[in-house]
Amino acid sequence: TSSSSEKKEPKHAPRHDVGAQAELSPEEMAIQAAFAEHQQNCPKLGFATDVRTLIQYNHGFAVISTNSKSMDGYPNGSVVAFAPDEDGNPLFVFSGMSSHTKDVLSDPRCSLTVASKQF
Repeated sequence: TSSSSEKKEPKHAPRHDVGAQAELSPEEMAIQAAFAEHQQNCPKLGFATDVRTLIQYNHGFAVISTNSKSMDGYPNGSVVAFAPDEDGNPLFVFSGMSSHTKDVLSDPRCSLTVASKQF
Protein backbone atom coordinates (compact mmCIF):
# COMPACT_ATOMS: atom_id res chain seq x y z
CA THR A 1 0.00 0.00 0.00
CA SER A 2 1.17 3.48 -0.73
CA SER A 3 0.56 6.51 1.41
CA SER A 4 -1.87 9.15 0.22
CA SER A 5 0.99 11.69 0.03
CA GLU A 6 2.82 9.67 -2.66
CA LYS A 7 2.07 10.71 -6.21
CA LYS A 8 1.90 8.03 -8.83
CA GLU A 9 3.50 9.01 -12.14
CA PRO A 10 1.19 8.85 -15.16
CA LYS A 11 1.92 5.91 -17.43
CA HIS A 12 3.36 8.10 -20.20
CA ALA A 13 5.05 10.73 -18.02
CA PRO A 14 8.35 12.01 -19.45
CA ARG A 15 11.38 10.83 -17.58
CA HIS A 16 15.12 10.93 -17.85
CA ASP A 17 16.44 7.45 -18.42
CA VAL A 18 20.00 7.14 -19.70
CA GLY A 19 20.15 3.39 -19.30
CA ALA A 20 23.13 1.48 -18.02
CA GLN A 21 26.39 3.39 -17.81
CA ALA A 22 29.19 1.95 -19.95
CA GLU A 23 32.11 0.51 -18.03
CA LEU A 24 35.31 2.49 -18.56
CA SER A 25 38.59 0.72 -18.91
CA PRO A 26 41.37 1.70 -16.49
CA GLU A 27 43.12 3.42 -19.40
CA GLU A 28 40.01 5.47 -20.28
CA MET A 29 39.49 6.35 -16.60
CA ALA A 30 43.09 7.63 -16.43
CA ILE A 31 42.53 9.74 -19.58
CA GLN A 32 39.29 11.18 -18.14
CA ALA A 33 41.01 11.99 -14.82
CA ALA A 34 43.96 13.67 -16.59
CA PHE A 35 41.55 15.72 -18.73
CA ALA A 36 39.52 16.82 -15.69
CA GLU A 37 42.71 17.82 -13.82
CA HIS A 38 43.94 19.79 -16.84
CA GLN A 39 40.60 21.63 -17.12
CA GLN A 40 40.72 22.55 -13.41
CA ASN A 41 44.31 23.83 -13.55
CA CYS A 42 44.48 25.57 -16.93
CA PRO A 43 44.33 29.38 -17.08
CA LYS A 44 40.87 30.82 -17.68
CA LEU A 45 40.16 33.78 -19.94
CA GLY A 46 37.41 35.11 -17.69
CA PHE A 47 33.67 35.46 -18.01
CA ALA A 48 33.71 38.71 -20.01
CA THR A 49 36.12 37.27 -22.59
CA ASP A 50 34.07 34.07 -22.83
CA VAL A 51 30.93 36.09 -23.54
CA ARG A 52 32.62 38.33 -26.13
CA THR A 53 34.05 35.23 -27.85
CA LEU A 54 30.63 33.57 -27.96
CA ILE A 55 29.11 36.72 -29.46
CA GLN A 56 31.96 37.14 -31.97
CA TYR A 57 32.02 33.53 -33.23
CA ASN A 58 28.35 32.62 -33.47
CA HIS A 59 25.80 31.83 -36.14
CA GLY A 60 24.14 35.26 -35.91
CA PHE A 61 20.92 34.28 -34.15
CA ALA A 62 19.82 34.30 -30.53
CA VAL A 63 16.65 34.21 -28.44
CA ILE A 64 15.68 37.38 -26.61
CA SER A 65 13.30 36.87 -23.71
CA THR A 66 11.32 39.86 -22.53
CA ASN A 67 8.52 40.59 -20.07
CA SER A 68 5.38 40.63 -22.19
CA LYS A 69 3.61 43.98 -22.41
CA SER A 70 0.45 42.45 -23.87
CA MET A 71 0.21 39.57 -21.37
CA ASP A 72 1.30 40.94 -18.00
CA GLY A 73 3.33 38.47 -15.97
CA TYR A 74 4.27 36.26 -18.92
CA PRO A 75 7.58 35.96 -20.77
CA ASN A 76 7.94 36.51 -24.50
CA GLY A 77 10.73 34.72 -26.39
CA SER A 78 11.70 35.72 -29.91
CA VAL A 79 14.43 34.54 -32.27
CA VAL A 80 16.46 37.58 -33.28
CA ALA A 81 19.37 38.21 -35.63
CA PHE A 82 22.37 40.16 -34.40
CA ALA A 83 25.93 41.11 -35.27
CA PRO A 84 28.78 42.03 -32.91
CA ASP A 85 30.26 45.52 -32.85
CA GLU A 86 34.04 46.14 -32.61
CA ASP A 87 33.91 45.61 -28.83
CA GLY A 88 31.98 42.33 -29.06
CA ASN A 89 28.61 43.77 -27.98
CA PRO A 90 25.57 42.39 -29.83
CA LEU A 91 23.81 44.85 -32.15
CA PHE A 92 20.18 44.37 -33.15
CA VAL A 93 17.83 45.96 -35.65
CA PHE A 94 14.27 45.62 -34.37
CA SER A 95 11.04 46.61 -36.04
CA GLY A 96 8.78 48.97 -34.11
CA MET A 97 5.94 46.55 -34.86
CA SER A 98 7.57 43.52 -33.19
CA SER A 99 6.31 42.41 -29.82
CA HIS A 100 9.81 42.19 -28.30
CA THR A 101 10.49 45.83 -29.25
CA LYS A 102 7.30 46.94 -27.53
CA ASP A 103 8.19 44.77 -24.53
CA VAL A 104 11.72 46.23 -24.15
CA LEU A 105 10.43 49.79 -24.51
CA SER A 106 7.91 49.08 -21.74
CA ASP A 107 10.31 47.11 -19.48
CA PRO A 108 14.03 47.06 -20.42
CA ARG A 109 14.74 43.91 -18.39
CA CYS A 110 15.44 41.06 -20.78
CA SER A 111 17.81 38.16 -21.37
CA LEU A 112 19.64 36.97 -24.45
CA THR A 113 20.46 33.34 -25.12
CA VAL A 114 23.26 32.82 -27.62
CA ALA A 115 24.26 29.30 -28.59
CA SER A 116 27.65 28.45 -30.02
CA LYS A 117 27.93 27.29 -33.63
CA GLN A 118 28.47 23.74 -32.40
CA PHE A 119 25.20 23.67 -30.42
